[in-house]
Amino acid sequence: MKNNHASDVKVGIVSLAAMLVLLIGIILGKGIGLGSTTLIKMRFPNSGSIQTTSPVLINGVKRGSVKDVINDRGSVLITAEMDNIDDIYSDATAQISILEITGGKKIEIMPGKSGTKFSASSEIPGKTPADLADLVARAGELVENVETLLVDADTAIRAVNTILADGVVNEKVRNILGNTENLTQSLNKFVDRNVADLESCVKNANHIVAQLRTSIDKNEPKVSALVDELGTTVKKTNALLANIDNTLGEASGTLDDIKKITRKINSGEGTIGKIIYDDNFAKSLDSTLFELNDLVKQLKKYGINANIRLGSRP
Repeated sequence: MKNNHASDVKVGIVSLAAMLVLLIGIILGKGIGLGSTTLIKMRFPNSGSIQTTSPVLINGVKRGSVKDVINDRGSVLITAEMDNIDDIYSDATAQISILEITGGKKIEIMPGKSGTKFSASSEIPGKTPADLADLVARAGELVENVETLLVDADTAIRAVNTILADGVVNEKVRNILGNTENLTQSLNKFVDRNVADLESCVKNANHIVAQLRTSIDKNEPKVSALVDELGTTVKKTNALLANIDNTLGEASGTLDDIKKITRKINSGEGTIGKIIYDDNFAKSLDSTLFELNDLVKQLKKYGINANIRLGSRP
């Protein structure tokens, strides 16, 4: 009995250990962490067929698993449970890709390089590349476009055939080709007849170029001297222009003074203005001049009679 009891205990212990190993395997297989974890959010344009418990990797290393996938504000919000996010930065991005060729999806996180730590309250932007089904669908659309292109090409070819089938058009095309051939033959004949002249023209042109180069080499010092003299003349001209500008400025000031004086005379200001425009002043001046003239005549005729008394009143 004791041996049977001991055997039962051993079997129970082995069974319990097997269950524990199985449970640990299930936990690890599902990506359920035994320690503390952090929830992060990632936003994708679509789910990309990602499922809950799908693995989340950082630089190819598994760090967590998908916990929730929901539609949110016209996009898909994916929540993942991560073991550690200390090496994820604020410019991190995510991408859904194929886990295995046979099937399955994963989320690959590119941690970024900004140096600013990622906050769990923020969202990581993600993108969903086209999978095999999308590629097949796009290939179908491409086939449809190719069919349309072929139909258009066939229509264009038929139109060209229709045009060429027209006898008048065909004859015109032949005439154009014939004229082109005749023109080419005429050009060839012209070149053949004038080869010597053309060669002579080329030689003369080369000779002229050589003479020009020789002339330029000989006259380069003179040209340099002429350029220096022109430079000196330009400097003198600039100085003369500066003096002319100063003179014009002074003349302008003088003209302004003359304008001011003319303006005062026209407005009747000053002695000259009063003489010209003030009638009373002119009359007084005429009377004074007349009296002064009369006094001068008296002085000339009678002289000066001075009656001077000093020291007492008259």
